[in-house]
Amino acid sequence: MAAPVRVLYVDDEPDLLEIGRLFLERVGDFAVTTIESATAALDLLEREEFDAVISDYQMSGMDGIMLLIEVRKRHGRLPFILFTGRGREEIVIQAINNGVDFYVQKGGDPEAQYVQLSHQVRIAVERRSTEMALRENELRFRSLIQNSSDIIRIIDRDGRITYESDSSRRILGYPEGYALGRSPFEFMHPDDCGEARRALAEVYAGTNAGTPTAFRIRRADGRYIHVEAVATNLIGVRGVDGIVMTTRPVDERHRAEEALKQSERRLRRAEEIAGIGHWELHLETGTLLASEGAQRLYGLEGERWPLEQVQRLSLPEHRSLLDKALRDLVERGRPYDVEFRVRHRTDGQELDLNSQAEYDQDRGIVFGVVHDITARKRTETELLARNRDLTISYEEIALTEEELRSTIEELTRHEREARESRERLALVLEGGEVGTWDWAVETGEVIYNEPRQGMLELPDGMGSLTVEAWQGLIHPDDLPRVQRALQEHLDGRTPIYEAECRIKTRVGAWTWVQARGRVVDRDPEGRVRRIAGTHLDVTARKEAEEMWTRFGRVLEASLHEIYIFDAETLRFLEVNRGARENLEYSMEELLAMTPLDLKPEISRESFEAMIAPLRSGARKKQVFSTIHRRKGGSQYPVEVHLQLVRHETAPVFVAVILDITERIRGEEALLRTNRVLNLLSGIIRHDIDNQLTVLRGYLSLLRTGQADPVLQAHVERGLAAVERIASIIRFTETCEHLGLHAPAWQEACALVETAAGDVALGGVRLLNEIPAGLEVYADALIIRAFGNLIENAVRHGGTVTTIRLSSFEREGDRVLVCEDDGVGIRDDEKERIFERGYGHNTGFGLFLVREILEITGITIRETGRAGQGARFELTVPGSAVQSAENGSGPAA
Repeated sequence: MAAPVRVLYVDDEPDLLEIGRLFLERVGDFAVTTIESATAALDLLEREEFDAVISDYQMSGMDGIMLLIEVRKRHGRLPFILFTGRGREEIVIQAINNGVDFYVQKGGDPEAQYVQLSHQVRIAVERRSTEMALRENELRFRSLIQNSSDIIRIIDRDGRITYESDSSRRILGYPEGYALGRSPFEFMHPDDCGEARRALAEVYAGTNAGTPTAFRIRRADGRYIHVEAVATNLIGVRGVDGIVMTTRPVDERHRAEEALKQSERRLRRAEEIAGIGHWELHLETGTLLASEGAQRLYGLEGERWPLEQVQRLSLPEHRSLLDKALRDLVERGRPYDVEFRVRHRTDGQELDLNSQAEYDQDRGIVFGVVHDITARKRTETELLARNRDLTISYEEIALTEEELRSTIEELTRHEREARESRERLALVLEGGEVGTWDWAVETGEVIYNEPRQGMLELPDGMGSLTVEAWQGLIHPDDLPRVQRALQEHLDGRTPIYEAECRIKTRVGAWTWVQARGRVVDRDPEGRVRRIAGTHLDVTARKEAEEMWTRFGRVLEASLHEIYIFDAETLRFLEVNRGARENLEYSMEELLAMTPLDLKPEISRESFEAMIAPLRSGARKKQVFSTIHRRKGGSQYPVEVHLQLVRHETAPVFVAVILDITERIRGEEALLRTNRVLNLLSGIIRHDIDNQLTVLRGYLSLLRTGQADPVLQAHVERGLAAVERIASIIRFTETCEHLGLHAPAWQEACALVETAAGDVALGGVRLLNEIPAGLEVYADALIIRAFGNLIENAVRHGGTVTTIRLSSFEREGDRVLVCEDDGVGIRDDEKERIFERGYGHNTGFGLFLVREILEITGITIRETGRAGQGARFELTVPGSAVQSAENGSGPAA
């Protein structure tokens, strides 16, 4: 329901005020406040809000016209209706001149009179509301236009600029109003005017649907900048009547695009010069993407090829080597670095190639480089031949060399000592990837000693360059920053010179270098003579920084909730997008919160107790389930994976949260179903057991009273069948509990001790060598599996004296071993013993052992030797093993 119209009714006649209030509140939705003087009305208007004022004209002290004038001064366009019995023309004119909204004359039928008055009040109030809304919209629109970061112009039918936003002055630098009346083409680069005119003509013709047009526009300082414009035809639209053109500067994007194109050209040129190429193998599609360099080496045309077709280019004797290297890289993470020979697809020429690659497991992509080493291989072959010739010659010369040896021994010793001294210095430099330099400022000569030979294209890692040649090795984008840092040190504004830049290597690649130096000599006037320093290869650090930047983007894009919070205050430091969207909080809100704000049922003390093992180092990881609360109050179950990360600055907690709402619903539904099935199974089994008892009794009675040996044999077979049925029923009772309860972490050593306690070992010795604290993630019935293995060894091992349980690690998995020194198992039975119904009908069989273990991915096999004892290996995946002392993860 709309709020009533608040009316202030002013008249010095109390009876008229009361009558007017009653009529207005009866005929319309009004709340009327009456007051008997204009002065008191002005005071009341300062204290309270009203939608309209109704005033008599002739009042003592201040009349209605004077009140109207004061209202207009103080309250602007507040609706004002003059309601008076005086009908003189000059009063009406005076009221209109001072901004009255309506003039209503008293007299006549009261009902009609107040209906008219209420109608005029509504019109005045609605008109003021409309005017205020229009004014607010106009202010909002003008604010958006004037504060836009884009240039907004209106071009009239004659192609002249009739309006320009304030952003034009900020971006282009022209005085306010400078462009008005001019053609927009006066500011465009001459080379771009043709395309721009064509696009604008389409807008005038109504055939351009808003396609952006790129061109260059001239600033007030004469410099051209790159922009992108979109124009809309609003000719004939009231208030605009022209073409609205929105122009956005795109200099940064243009420079980035040009830099990317230049980088691609340089890469192609570098590949061509160096005889190298690069490739990407997408394992999901089996497609190989080859760069131009790789296409040249393989003789391919086009960048996309099926892997099988590229593999056929290698000589047959090398294909198995390439296949194995690829498998080792993808499946085992081993380095991929192979040399092989291919037959060029176009001219049939054979080339020796070297290929190195890395595997991006998350994306399923193998990225590699390939290098033509044909010349190197040919040179190696020639060198081997020459080495054989030299060996023969050396043997001949050695006969005459003996008589000179005593003469040069002393020289050799001195040379060895000098060489060792140089090598020690080189090791010091190379060990830290550090080189030295010394610049004689007066001569412009720079003397270098490099950590790696030839990095700066010097012949032997040591030498000199002119300062101009040195600057020529620095990346053009880095050179101004390097020169500025150097000049600041030469001017004495910094204690040392320090800068990071890219240096071109001898193969044309760019290596990141950190250069540091200090002035070591000045002349008497204070001018710099020499400056010396070091340069350090920091390429690995730069690449690591880029890798962490990519890693941050991956975390932000993850659909799981990921939190990083301070280890002391517990305040959130970083929260990814998946968490923000699920919790419905903004980043600003989350940065003022802690994990306790998301958990409705947990206190600070209980949370600290839970994370205490992480703080002490007793555990590396905590995994637990809890409830999170969204901003709107709704709650949902989650599984929390929590770690404490310690690094150089301060330790932080990292939490990865999985929303397990659907999983819990599914588990609850499955559990309810299993309970119903188990109930039915128990009832049916109970009834069958009762009937078997009856049948067993009747057969026993029949056997006792039967003298016929043939019928006696039939009765015995019937009793045996009853026992087999009973055994099957007991088997179903055991199977009934498979998968009923969720898997859990269980200590393997304790499981063995408990299982062995239920087995009559007799004289057999049990050695439990499984490490204490080793936990496996398995079904609750795993204890039955250990018990069955131990019982089988005791009952069927024959000569068993010792049962030994141990563990070891194999390729990241944990293997639990149960072995004995009995008769063992024949090779033809190693798999059959796990088949249902095989064996001696004791216990629930190895068939059920395998089923229990496979619930959580644990495999079992028999690896012993017949005559030397049985040996069962239970292989537990690395992800399902943890150490209770060190937290989750593969146990050592």
